[in-house]
Amino acid sequence: MIEELIKNNVKFLVIEPAKGEYKLAFGGMPDINIFTTNPKYYDMLRINPFEFNEEIHVLEHLDRLIEIFSACWPLYAAMPALLKASFEKAYILHGWDLNHSIYINQGNGKFPTFKDVVEILPELLEASKFSAETKGDYIGSLVTRVESLTNGLVGQIFTGNAIDDDVLFNQNTIVDLSRIGSVETKALLMGVLILKLSEFRQSMSIGTNLPLKHVTILEEAHNLLKKTSTDQNQESANLQGKSVEMISNSIAEMRTFGEGFIIVDQSPTSVDISAIKNTNTKIIMRLPEKSDCEAAGCSIGLNDKQIMELTKLDKGVAAIYQNNWLEAVLTKIDKSSDLYEISTTPIQDRKNRTTLIGDLLTELITQDADDNFNMSWFNTIINSSKVSKFAKTDIRNLFLEYQKKYETEQKPFAFSELIFKLMNCNDVFRIFEDRLPEEVLEESDIDDSVVSTCRIWSDCIYNNLDLYSDFYDEQTKDQTFINILLHKIQSEPDDYRYKLVLYCIG
Repeated sequence: MIEELIKNNVKFLVIEPAKGEYKLAFGGMPDINIFTTNPKYYDMLRINPFEFNEEIHVLEHLDRLIEIFSACWPLYAAMPALLKASFEKAYILHGWDLNHSIYINQGNGKFPTFKDVVEILPELLEASKFSAETKGDYIGSLVTRVESLTNGLVGQIFTGNAIDDDVLFNQNTIVDLSRIGSVETKALLMGVLILKLSEFRQSMSIGTNLPLKHVTILEEAHNLLKKTSTDQNQESANLQGKSVEMISNSIAEMRTFGEGFIIVDQSPTSVDISAIKNTNTKIIMRLPEKSDCEAAGCSIGLNDKQIMELTKLDKGVAAIYQNNWLEAVLTKIDKSSDLYEISTTPIQDRKNRTTLIGDLLTELITQDADDNFNMSWFNTIINSSKVSKFAKTDIRNLFLEYQKKYETEQKPFAFSELIFKLMNCNDVFRIFEDRLPEEVLEESDIDDSVVSTCRIWSDCIYNNLDLYSDFYDEQTKDQTFINILLHKIQSEPDDYRYKLVLYCIG
């Protein structure tokens, strides 16, 4: 089906939470975008669930986001309300007038991230009238869950530096989530992608009942559209089931904007019934489980004998039904070609990046010494490098942001910030954090042992900078080290240890 979409110039998005086969099957396709959760092989998936298009109201987006969390996480009692309140406060702290959906620049970024929510949730709990036991339960469940979205692999995905929606939803793209271990995290990522797709289509489409322009393939759909119990109780009121149904309905509603969906799953009984009802065309291949046969067979009007035949279908044979047909037909499906298939997953050579960063730092520091900034030189260096096109775009955007501040009073801070972001070596500071000196209250307290500790720590950082960039001369490396240290001082003003290090080594 994807090959037919390509022939008809219909763009597609594949969201694959298991196996990771699509990137091999279509890895050889020209201009295919492949995003994974392992940057050693392809570009890293990066999305910010709190971002939305200007045409969308902030409260509208917030409600949908809470529905995604309710569908993916087991939220009960006051958890959804607490989560929503923390999201609202995060938006307010970033300058959003929630009633009018107006953004007022506060200098701390346009959209919040989960790091903001992690700081806000405990404050809301502390100010609440819950008992100490209930507060402890919520901290252990809700706060810990949100905190897990700020670190590790998932923390790198849920970032403020997100991939442009046009790349994800208007080009041929594969999002491979197969290396993520947590089923809940996979479901959350899938849900956020569907949410952003829905809002993107609503904001970018002109009119309704548009012809097919784009198709999203949702593999292993039960991760997001899982069948839930219809039972209700005082605690949950079947919140998860209602949320899944709303997501399924939003998928169906996108058809009017020219968006098609292919919902794929090996077990129909694992998928919510609303997803099955909302599909126009059903393709059923061999199903070994009786309950799956009955669920799928009844949805296309098969009799009992035909339903049992579904367990015996040959490879490549399927029962197909469309809503306007009188009955289903048995069809032999042609095997797809290997036109775009690749045999192995290519590994991205990190050396290409360190070479590029070294070239850029050398040029940047040289130009700064001459009190100059020539963007065309940096474009030439970036374009001639061997890193991926998305890595080039990210790095180019860093320089464009710096260019905006070059003629302003923010230039010194922006210069250090640019070098810090190019190096992308914050984990080195985390690794050697325990070797930082203790804070001193008076200059007279700085003795030889403090100076020695500062120099040992700075050597640890300095000697490992070569892992992140190629340095062609000592001066460039020295300037890089000083500037990343300056950025740590500027970005963490309450931590006086970095100032102490700079004082001791200066």
